[in-house]
Amino acid sequence: MDGMRIRGPAPNYNSIPQFHDPHEEVEPQPGPSTSTVVTLENEENHQEEDDQPVLQEEKKEIAKLGEQTVPIHIVSCSAYGGDRYNVLRALEKIKPVVVIMYHSDLATFRQVELFHATNSNFHLHFYFLQYSDSTEEERYLSRLSKENEAFSHLKNEVDNLLIAREFDAGREEAPRLAVNTLEAGGFQEDTVARPKIIVDMREFNSELPTILYKKGYDAIAATLEVGDYVLSPGITIERKALDDLTQSLQSGRVFKQTEQMLANYAAAYLLIESNTKFELKIVNGGPFQGELSRHCREIRQQLCTLIRLFPKLKLIWSLSPANSADYFADLKLNTADPDVERAVAIRGDEVNDEGAFFEF
Repeated sequence: MDGMRIRGPAPNYNSIPQFHDPHEEVEPQPGPSTSTVVTLENEENHQEEDDQPVLQEEKKEIAKLGEQTVPIHIVSCSAYGGDRYNVLRALEKIKPVVVIMYHSDLATFRQVELFHATNSNFHLHFYFLQYSDSTEEERYLSRLSKENEAFSHLKNEVDNLLIAREFDAGREEAPRLAVNTLEAGGFQEDTVARPKIIVDMREFNSELPTILYKKGYDAIAATLEVGDYVLSPGITIERKALDDLTQSLQSGRVFKQTEQMLANYAAAYLLIESNTKFELKIVNGGPFQGELSRHCREIRQQLCTLIRLFPKLKLIWSLSPANSADYFADLKLNTADPDVERAVAIRGDEVNDEGAFFEF
């Protein structure tokens, strides 16, 4: 698209026709606006000799336009306002081959560019009038600079955009997570054994064993006296819901269970699992939700005592059974399967649920 900036003194506005409706056509005439442009050019050459002369090819084009008698449409519209595409619609209706802008509106200029890009089958001549070293020119250059800065800022944001790479263990089956894909060209047989987790029979009333099975683990049911879940020969987990944990702390049963787990396994975990039913329920779950009653303070003190008595005990706070299964997947990764006979053979002391092994 050809472009030219024509400078000169203020034109004689009496020679310019009045504005009409965009859809109204003016009677064919020799082209007053073209003559005005030529007049501006001639006056500029006499008054400002240091300015850059107009190219010879553009002079010829202006002369040709002055000789033609074609309808001249004077459209008064801008890209700023209620409808941002009003200029584009006017151009699509008129289909001009020459566009002359007497106001350097950058948004309107971009719409003319869009019109030319969508109608590349004919050659479009584009001109706009502007005084050199004027406030109008400064505003145009300032808007152009801001536009370039906006595109540069957008490009930098896209280049430095962080993509979330949080690993989700649910995307892969558990056996494939422990496979070294560098061996055998990454090909693995479909008959890979599923990892095993020993689960106490009483735990099948909860959702966790089912979720573990869906994640690719074989949940082996057994009657366990020490621990609720055995992940490997050296890892056992005791799961406690919020209400069950409160009762176990009051009775002292969790102290004995922790002692037995640490005596028979290298790593013992206490899984404190919440659920949706405890979100709006304060009873039993209240000691860990901000209540300051005497009962709540006692429960918290007992939990702190448990941690101080057994510093090797590791606590896991879980928001849901699905969250617990994710922790299990992390602990189970790259570990051997547990021995069912050994896990069942571990016996704990007889514990009275009503009594307590530790006095407070």
